[in-house]
Amino acid sequence: MTKITLDNEYRALESLIEGKYPTLKVLSYNPVEPNVNDVVFELLPSSTEEKNRAIVERLRTYQLLFYFDKTTTAMTFHSNIDALFEETSAFPCQDRFIKVLRHSMSRIFATTGGKQAFFCIVEASYHSGRTFTQAPKMQVITHKMNGIETIIN
Repeated sequence: MTKITLDNEYRALESLIEGKYPTLKVLSYNPVEPNVNDVVFELLPSSTEEKNRAIVERLRTYQLLFYFDKTTTAMTFHSNIDALFEETSAFPCQDRFIKVLRHSMSRIFATTGGKQAFFCIVEASYHSGRTFTQAPKMQVITHKMNGIETIIN
């Protein structure tokens, strides 16, 4: 199992959204003045739960903030994004899948810059293998019996 990074998670959600709606642009930063069709990705505080001694479950909460120029466009995408996460049970990320547990949508609101916006909160999880360290092996064993010293490698 390869380690999933935050960038991998961002790329996976970017692929899911832009793959279905190529006019949208998922950003990994929050611009001072967002453009029309920008989607701002943010990881909210998340947690880790132990499943067993070898596997941990990473619980993730993503916030996606969508910006549009018109209310009608925002309403259309609001319905489309809601449907996308309703029908998506999991999406690929690296060598495994991130499971969508639930999602919620805000109302459409006007920003101070005059754009129409809404946000979507996606709660998800994926499993990760725990890294075990190996105890250092003894390199040389010295054994002394009846005055004779033996070295074993």
